[in-house]
Amino acid sequence: MKWILIILAFAGLGAKSLTQERFSLKLELVKPTGKIDSTSYFQCTLTNLTDTAFLLYSGNFLERLTQKCYFRQEVVYEDGSVEISTEFDGFRFEKDGSEVWVKKLGARESITTILPMFCDSRGNGAFPYDEDYIKTVKSFRIRLEEFQYDNMEKLASVSGETLLSNWVEVDADAVVALLRKRLKK
Repeated sequence: MKWILIILAFAGLGAKSLTQERFSLKLELVKPTGKIDSTSYFQCTLTNLTDTAFLLYSGNFLERLTQKCYFRQEVVYEDGSVEISTEFDGFRFEKDGSEVWVKKLGARESITTILPMFCDSRGNGAFPYDEDYIKTVKSFRIRLEEFQYDNMEKLASVSGETLLSNWVEVDADAVVALLRKRLKK
């Protein structure tokens, strides 16, 4: 009986980690000029690591989905504390400039979304316009939460998963300098 419980526990842990094995979420700071300036932004790339295609959902579709996938930031502060931010827009699938809710992601394909350096009016972006806050940030990563997809080969649906990106170190002095330039304009 004890062995059955152990096997069931490991099976449950294995099922929980399947999403991270099927997909990778990569966060990187893009610096077109080689330094942090007004052309810099963060790029988040979702990659299908499998040999099968998936349908990804970013919002409600035919009343089938009740939750839209979204991003959260997980921040490590200089003092070692960790905080998870409120939600903001996740992957936006666009076609001809308008948002669509379903995206086919083929085998080994990737999609990318851009996060501005500073938050816009909807809260989308890496940093708020707050110098004191930026000075306390050591690193952060992106959490894609309520991730929903269908395996097109097996017609199996998965919803409510969370994907974690890699950690990105923050050069707080360079970001604060950019913020000061933006605020002077």
